[in-house]
Amino acid sequence: MDVEVAVLMQPFGAFHAPPSVIAGSEWELSWRDRARASLDVDSAKATVGAILDDGAAALGITVDRYEGRVIRVSDEVGGVSFFVDDATEGRSKGRRFYPTVDGSGAVRWDEDITTVTLDRALAASTLRLFPGDPRKIYLVPQSPAGAFDGLDWSQTLQYLKAGEDVLARIGADVAGAAAVCAALRTTWKGARSVLKRLSRRWASRGGSVSDIEAIAGQERRSDEIAKLLGCTIEDAATLVEFFRNERTADDDAPTLGLLRALRQGVETMSAAGFEFLPEWERSADQALGQIARDVLEGRELTDEEVRTRMYRVVNPRYGDWDD
Repeated sequence: MDVEVAVLMQPFGAFHAPPSVIAGSEWELSWRDRARASLDVDSAKATVGAILDDGAAALGITVDRYEGRVIRVSDEVGGVSFFVDDATEGRSKGRRFYPTVDGSGAVRWDEDITTVTLDRALAASTLRLFPGDPRKIYLVPQSPAGAFDGLDWSQTLQYLKAGEDVLARIGADVAGAAAVCAALRTTWKGARSVLKRLSRRWASRGGSVSDIEAIAGQERRSDEIAKLLGCTIEDAATLVEFFRNERTADDDAPTLGLLRALRQGVETMSAAGFEFLPEWERSADQALGQIARDVLEGRELTDEEVRTRMYRVVNPRYGDWDD
């Protein structure tokens, strides 16, 4: 199979490259104008890492030896990204771990993409588990600058429980909001139940809450999502309802209905950790209650307005950038 490796960004850290390659690595260059290497590989055997190594060798890109030991390019890169056929062309520093599919058809998130064969990478891409064409790989000749952990499952479950409690209070205090709050609370409670029950299984495959959201939020049938996540169709439908943003009647409208405004407010409140800060919890409840009242009275609110109001509970000057 024909593949291409293109250089994205100038060498950094342990990497070195010829001047001609450096000149063809600038961020704003299009794919066709980049320093590239064309290879013919056995897609069933060649891993993404091996393709990167062969591409680097063809381009003259090297990595410093460490204590006399040869280090492969694929071992040293901080991330891998793929060409996307859009305006950005997929330009990104990339990452090491991508979602893949195991023999049963379920998704896992704990495989370093450099160890995955091209055929398996193509299979995951075909399922839209990540964007881009694995036959066109960006080589980012930069050593990793560090990494950070994904979302913590237990903390996320705490946030969801706090959100349910907030919705219960708002529904009781704000006239006209009871039905919407009850419906939204039911959705959150159902999602929390599924996430709690299956979190250990997904975590064992390297999955975080954001990984689950990335799949459940896609435009797929519930049975397709169930197969990818390794759960029941009913569980998949519950997650789809929770993770897909509720919209007003016009999907392109910039304003929020009550359901979406409350969801945005509670998510912001939970992300800010108000439930762990008693001195702010009451003020946050009041801010969310006022948001609900404003929407019920016909005021149009954008996502950013809702977020700003909630964050101003902690920082009254949040959103003021004129000083």
